[in-house]
Amino acid sequence: MRSIAASFFAASLLAACGGPPSDLCGELVVDPETDSCQCPEGTERGDDVWTCVLPDGGTIRDPNAPDASRDAGPDDAGPIEVDSGTDAGVDTDAGVDAGEPDGGCPDLVWYRDRDRDGFGVDDDSVTGCAAPDGYVAEGGDCDDECTTCTPFASEICDERDNDCDGTPDEGLPQVTCYRDRDGDGFGDEMTTPMMACACPDGWTQMGAPFDCGDREAAAFPGQTEYFARRYCPANGPTTTCFIGSDGQPSPGSYDYNCDGRANARYRPASAFGCGDSGGVCTGPIYWTREQEAATCGTTVRPATCERVAGVCTKVEAAPTTQTCR
Repeated sequence: MRSIAASFFAASLLAACGGPPSDLCGELVVDPETDSCQCPEGTERGDDVWTCVLPDGGTIRDPNAPDASRDAGPDDAGPIEVDSGTDAGVDTDAGVDAGEPDGGCPDLVWYRDRDRDGFGVDDDSVTGCAAPDGYVAEGGDCDDECTTCTPFASEICDERDNDCDGTPDEGLPQVTCYRDRDGDGFGDEMTTPMMACACPDGWTQMGAPFDCGDREAAAFPGQTEYFARRYCPANGPTTTCFIGSDGQPSPGSYDYNCDGRANARYRPASAFGCGDSGGVCTGPIYWTREQEAATCGTTVRPATCERVAGVCTKVEAAPTTQTCR
């Protein structure tokens, strides 16, 4: 009955238009007996009477088929029927599908993003039509207090897991770091060094020459100042000095420049003298009474070279404490 209806409609259309049947049938063929459009040889009429099915599964549509987007009416000659909201693909509900709130907006998952880096944490999420403030569509953030830590970031040397793979600072060039407790920039060779992409606080890349007292910031290789007190020369993980009755560490050291000995500032008089060169009175500071340098930390009477009554001579200064380095 559907095929008869289609053929009848096509024949009527061809007669009404008055044009050559071959122009109105498109890729279909004209039945000369009925002046109607028919499927070509080798094809079959589909479930839709306006469609011919090719052997390879393709289709040819009758150009005279009615517009499927129109509702079916009593005057439509085609066999296409449109049920009231029951055909596949036709939505007659008031815009409310399963999983969608009123208005057709679907419920989506949004993740909390405290550091505003575009990625939220998986264990803090909400659902809704739109993202609340501070929430984003992407999860997977491993550190929501680190703006440089996201699932697709590159690792940088900051002791944090930037690429969220579970390991901080992996794959970066490494340097050797030595313990530097006093922060003078020189390392302690008695403490096991560590490898890192950058030395953290309390560590330094400076190795040899090593620090001779890693608990005294004033003691380091190359120190040029003199000091009147001892320091604790202990290196390694354990302090080996205690405070003596004089309030100074014991055992202690005056070797502040780490050359292996205590160098006194004031020298014995027998070693130096004043000199007059080109009218300039010169000479180092030296002892006036002692012939040998006094022990570090003891009282001495130094002298300087000055011109007195036109003569370059030594002039005693007030007593002071012998300093060393």
